[in-house]
Amino acid sequence: MTLYQHYYIDRDYELLSLWQLLQETFAIQKALYPGCFVHIAPSFYLPEVVYVDSDRNAARFFRESTASEIIHQRRQGMLEPIFRFHPQSYTDPIPEPFYSFDLLISLYAGVISQPCKAYLKQSGYLLANNSHDDASIAFLDPDYTFIGALHQRKGQFTLDQNRLGSYFIPKNPEHFTIEWIHEKGKGAAFTRTAFLYLFQKTG
Repeated sequence: MTLYQHYYIDRDYELLSLWQLLQETFAIQKALYPGCFVHIAPSFYLPEVVYVDSDRNAARFFRESTASEIIHQRRQGMLEPIFRFHPQSYTDPIPEPFYSFDLLISLYAGVISQPCKAYLKQSGYLLANNSHDDASIAFLDPDYTFIGALHQRKGQFTLDQNRLGSYFIPKNPEHFTIEWIHEKGKGAAFTRTAFLYLFQKTG
C-alpha cells in the first residue's frame, strides 16, 4: 500500500472535484503546494504543480517512482503533467521564482499565506482552510481579498461568491486581529464557516 493510498484514497481526501473546479473556473496553470506531504491529486487536473515538504517519507515518495506513476495513471486530459518536489521547509527560501504561481495551496500545514506570499502572482489565488488560522490571517491581510467560500457535499465542491459578507463574522470581534491570533495561537470563532476559502492577491 502506498502512502498516497493510505492517507488520501482510503480516507477519502483526494478532493478531486476541488481541483477540477479550480482549473475549470480560474484556468489555473501553475500551483505551489507547501506542506503537501504526498497529496498529489492537484496534478491530476492542474498543468504544473510544485510540491514542498520537509517530511522524509514525502521526500522518499517523490524520489522514487511512486509519485510519477500515480500522477500519470490518474492524470485527466492529454497534456503531460509537470511537477517537482522540494524537500525542505516552506519557511526557507524555495528555489522557485517570485510572482510565478497562479495558485498557492494552504491545507493543514500551518500559516502558509505569509511566508509564501511572494511566490504568488499579482491577482493569483490563495486556497486556504482555517485549521491553523491561515484563512483568518489571510482575511485580515490587506494583500489578499476574500473572493469565495468552498463547500463540500458528498464529495462535490461548490463555490459561493454571492454571500461573502456572511463569512468571517467573529462571535467576539475583539479577538479578531492578527496580533491576537499570533499571541493566543488560535483564531476567532465565526458565525458561518466553509470547508475552504479562496482569496486573490490584490496588494
